[in-house]
Amino acid sequence: MKRKTFIILAAILSVILLSSCNVQQPNSSSPSEFERGENASEFETIEYIGNESEFETIEYIGDGYIRVSNDDGKYGILKNGGEVVIEPQYDWISPVLAKNGYRLFRQNDLYGYLNENGNVVIEPQFEDANAFRSDGTALIRIGLTFYLIDETGEIIGLAD
Repeated sequence: MKRKTFIILAAILSVILLSSCNVQQPNSSSPSEFERGENASEFETIEYIGNESEFETIEYIGDGYIRVSNDDGKYGILKNGGEVVIEPQYDWISPVLAKNGYRLFRQNDLYGYLNENGNVVIEPQFEDANAFRSDGTALIRIGLTFYLIDETGEIIGLAD
C-alpha cells in the first residue's frame, strides 16, 4: 500500500512540475526563432534568417550570437539575423567570448584563439587551453606541462 501511494504521489508531483514549466517551442514560421532563457519566465528571442537544414546544430550562445555546426561537424558563429561571423570550418568553437574578445577554438586536435571578428589571433598550437581570464592570461598545456600565456600567445610562465 505504501509503495502504491508513493507512486501515485510521484506521478501527481511530476504532472504539477511539468505543467508549471513555461517552455516555448521554436516558431515554425520563417524566419526561425530560437528562444533560450536563464529561467522559465525570462526568454531572449533571436531570429535566424536562412535555411535551417544547412546546419546540423543551431545553438543560441548569448548576446545575439548563434553557434552552428554543419553536416561535416565543423563549427561557426552567426549573428542575430544570420550574418556569418565565423564560417563553419573549425572542429570546435567555444560558446564563450572572453572579456578580451577572444574565443577558444580547436583545429586538428590543437587549440588556438579567434578574435570577435573570427580572425585567428593565436594559431592552434596547444594540446589543451582555457579561455582568457580577466587578468589577460590563459592556462594552456603543451605535453604534460601547463603554462600561462598572454594575449599574444607568448608563454609568460609556468602555471602554479
